[in-house]
Amino acid sequence: MLLYLHSLRLRGGIVTEFGRSPEALRDVLVSCARLAITAADDQDLAEACRHLLECRQLLDEIIARGWADAQTTQVQAWIEARFSEWNCGA
Repeated sequence: MLLYLHSLRLRGGIVTEFGRSPEALRDVLVSCARLAITAADDQDLAEACRHLLECRQLLDEIIARGWADAQTTQVQAWIEARFSEWNCGA
């Protein structure tokens, strides 16, 4: 988990330094998704849902900026499935 947190900080720094490009936002989204999965594996669903919410917000920004691609629908479906599976909306 510590390596994923470190990765998220590095990727967040890139976004801060160089701007919110589609690639940078996707990198942060992937790091958040990995943290969500790790937290869920550790039975910390509240933390998993927090990271998943950040994933959803990043994906929403990617879509709003017109940067959706062929993977966007799959990523969106994965996020929504985990929201349901982990009872994140409850």
